[in-house]
Amino acid sequence: MGCAPTISPVSVPRDGWRRATPASFSDSPRALVADRLAHQGSFSVAGAAIEALCRQIATDYGPEGVRAVCIRSAGSPDAPGVDAALTALAEVEGISRDAFEARMAERTLLKHMPRLREIANRAVLAASDLASSMTGVIANGTCGEATD
Repeated sequence: MGCAPTISPVSVPRDGWRRATPASFSDSPRALVADRLAHQGSFSVAGAAIEALCRQIATDYGPEGVRAVCIRSAGSPDAPGVDAALTALAEVEGISRDAFEARMAERTLLKHMPRLREIANRAVLAASDLASSMTGVIANGTCGEATD
């Protein structure tokens, strides 16, 4: 079973898209991994809930042989909802859609955003016998935007 949140077009405040205060050493290790982004609404909360649900499914149904793997993505720019969000955010910033995507890609270790094909390949691997020991995990498909 794979769980992956999708992004819908977003509403951005008139003052633009700004980074939140950078993480401090008193923050959790996860917060130190990457800059947090402001104006994301409840998206991070929803993602955390989906990941927790995946772990709970693995706990509840693992004894029956059911595996649950959640795939975390940094957002695939070739997905219609992500494309619309990037386009809207780029417009607010006064830059081109491609320039905005390049800015987002710079946040990743691989310097590109994950494409739908890459996320689909991750799902195929997770569902295959090659990953038969994986359950209750979050498979990182963020191209290094988030490190675990």
